[in-house]
Amino acid sequence: MNLQTNIEKVMSDVKSLFFVGIGGISMSSLAFCCLARGYRVGGSDRAYSSMTERIEKAGMPVSHIHDGKNIEGYDALVYTGAVSMENPEMAAAAQKGIPMIYRADLLAYLMSFYKHRVGVAGMHGKSTCTSMLAHMFIHADKKPTVLSGAETKEMGGAYIVGEKN
Repeated sequence: MNLQTNIEKVMSDVKSLFFVGIGGISMSSLAFCCLARGYRVGGSDRAYSSMTERIEKAGMPVSHIHDGKNIEGYDALVYTGAVSMENPEMAAAAQKGIPMIYRADLLAYLMSFYKHRVGVAGMHGKSTCTSMLAHMFIHADKKPTVLSGAETKEMGGAYIVGEKN
């Protein structure tokens, strides 16, 4: 079974997602996109920030303590490479058999619903290039869905949810 088939199978049963490190730029954008797609979303982040405040105001609960109890009631856990298996939420998910989805795999899954996709990769300048592309698509009235590594005034954050095509 390849990764794409596996994530499609996992996500077919998922109605709620828990994000470890939800306050990060990439994770928060994914969380907001998942909320827009109808998932129940929550997460944890050690730091209080304007981003975690924005997340909470959108109706996504945020715990500022990593605890295995935080994942109760969630169907899957989303993590980044910065999170180790020693994280209490990751360990609890593994123990309970709750699917753990790597952030990039969830992004690929979400983007699979769009006919036209553009990915920006590299060492330096990804957020800048992504912002310029977003600007062009927005002003061409293409209604893009964009997840960027930086916030822009035009998107009102680091993401924008457009129309599926």
